[in-house]
Amino acid sequence: MLTTRAVHQLPEPARFWIAYAPRNWRSSANLWTDLANGRISGERSQGAALPDLEVEDFDDLFYLPPVTSEMADARDRLAVEMISRGTPVLVQLLPGETCEAEGSQQVFDLLPGLLEGDVDGFISVPPGAMAVWPLIAGITDRRELWEEGCAVLAMAGARVIQAMTVELAPALRRRLAEERNDDAFDALFHGEPPVEKDFAVIARSHGLDPFIPRLVVGRSPMQIRNRRIAADLALAGELWLRLNKPVNFGNSLFRASRGAESTHHDITALVREENLGLMTWLDNQSGEVVAEIVKQGGTALLQQLLDEYLEVSNDLG
Repeated sequence: MLTTRAVHQLPEPARFWIAYAPRNWRSSANLWTDLANGRISGERSQGAALPDLEVEDFDDLFYLPPVTSEMADARDRLAVEMISRGTPVLVQLLPGETCEAEGSQQVFDLLPGLLEGDVDGFISVPPGAMAVWPLIAGITDRRELWEEGCAVLAMAGARVIQAMTVELAPALRRRLAEERNDDAFDALFHGEPPVEKDFAVIARSHGLDPFIPRLVVGRSPMQIRNRRIAADLALAGELWLRLNKPVNFGNSLFRASRGAESTHHDITALVREENLGLMTWLDNQSGEVVAEIVKQGGTALLQQLLDEYLEVSNDLG
């Protein structure tokens, strides 16, 4: 019996807000997108049963990677047990698959269809679906493929399609190159990494949102309030850096997000008491953003950055 422990990581928008993931997993034999680590995985840790995972009272989003059809029922039972303990769960599926765990957050992995160059199967995602589009140079980064795939997903009623530029192990890079033409080989080994922003612009043109929203939970109302603040700060920091703006302020936003995530103080109360100086991880600029989030229920900076992120660049026409 394979046993595993949970790995804890900082929830970030680029990693689908995952806070906990199993260290080892009985995965599908097919290649799949590892949402927690931003890479392509597969053909390892296979077996007839899920690993023995001690179900604790995790207080944030727990990631359940894909499984074979034979293990789907066991995966669903595990998800149900975790949800019953108050743990939010993200279940990764392929188009056409289902999960019977009521209350789970579900993300559809588009990788298999993309590797085959066939997006017609995307029509099977359910209305309101969220999905990941892994970006691999020379294979899944063609703009005509983006247009075609997003059109099918929009027709299916999908809501969010988030792009992820993934890492490839050297052996996998060679394997993918050998299965394709010389142009793909050159792109895989020598091309520039695909840019999430370019995909997001096309997805938005089809009415699809570019980021999966954070499912904010916590052990107390104060923790939930702090995590909502942390989510806005993290997404603002992510967009700031993706737009190649000065890194200091982007890093400041991420630092503030980490502080809001971990503090035992009620940030909302501190804003009302004008006592944010107690938070040593806040500089003046990020402190102003935090105060605006508390007082206004959000920050204009985040919307401005999102609008700029989704502007059509000269390269896209």
